[in-house]
Amino acid sequence: MKKLVNNKRVLCIVALVLVFSVCFATAVKVSKADRLSDEYRRGRNSRRSITLSEEEYKLFVCIVYCEAGGENYDCQLGVANVILNRIKMDGWPNTLKEVVYQKHQFSPVTNGYLNKSLREYAQGKFNTKWHESCFKAVDDALAGKNNIGNRQYFMTAEALKRVLGNNYYDRKDIGKTAFFNTNW
Repeated sequence: MKKLVNNKRVLCIVALVLVFSVCFATAVKVSKADRLSDEYRRGRNSRRSITLSEEEYKLFVCIVYCEAGGENYDCQLGVANVILNRIKMDGWPNTLKEVVYQKHQFSPVTNGYLNKSLREYAQGKFNTKWHESCFKAVDDALAGKNNIGNRQYFMTAEALKRVLGNNYYDRKDIGKTAFFNTNW
């Protein structure tokens, strides 16, 4: 009888610990941006190590959202990797900010959509499933996950042939987006 009572006590304690753990995990919801604080994001999958400040991380998430927010995760990951590939490769700027703001490269910079997204991020409005998917794509790309190899460009598959003719190679389509390199 005493052994049965002790087993019930152990089970009750285990159940209480599980309940409190689940409640605590549910109650603690920290945004991805807040989680960064003073830490740096690092990408270690290249010859150039990529270190991002909190502001650069926000810029990275926002440009991926602007370019592929409505696409699936794989497309978002591809866009994140195009940006990282450019930072890592010779012939491109060395920083995320310089790559994103390089003239004639990302239309959301020119049309104001990037600035709008940066404001929304600062206001805590990056909380939809699409935003979360972009956070994951950026985090995974920085951690070394690459689904496009060394490709440095992307555009819609339908625009690729019209805009570049045959001046591209190494094409990989993900959803409606073509990732590729160019002949020039």
